[in-house]
Amino acid sequence: MTGRAAATAAILVGAAFAMPASASEVHPTNCGTGHFYDIDEVGGRYYQSSGGTVGEYNDSTKAATPKYTFSVTTSRTSGWTYGGGLSVKIALVEISGDVKYNVLKSNTKGISVEHDLSVPGKRYGYVTPKVEFQKFHIEKAHYGANCKVVVDKDYGVSHAVTAKLFHSTCISKHACAPKP
Repeated sequence: MTGRAAATAAILVGAAFAMPASASEVHPTNCGTGHFYDIDEVGGRYYQSSGGTVGEYNDSTKAATPKYTFSVTTSRTSGWTYGGGLSVKIALVEISGDVKYNVLKSNTKGISVEHDLSVPGKRYGYVTPKVEFQKFHIEKAHYGANCKVVVDKDYGVSHAVTAKLFHSTCISKHACAPKP
């Protein structure tokens, strides 16, 4: 390095140490603008019946796989526990995008479905159609000072259909109720 280049480098290095860094370089505060929906799961999944239980006794000593035919007679829909003010449609779109659940507005009723269930000999087998739900707490928010989340509106808890047809089964020596 020539003497002139070394002197220029020394001046630049000295200038870098002498100039204080701006606050935005040390602690960035640009977390985004506008509002967003903050969505959190509440509790575990739960199930509601969407039709009657069907079942039979396998009086053989050998296992059998009967076809159980049942009807989905009860409509179950996504909705709100408390709060609201946000349409169910928008809530489901936001839930789908945020937490990657395949959520639905409701199940389909008025259909008949077959389900195979392997039942050991001398046992009862039962099947109940159910709908699976998951609760989500939804808030509208934005980023405030120091990237802190500021809640603009609490929409409450949405109950979203996450599986419109779930087969709940049980097998027992005695009559039993399918769970979950």
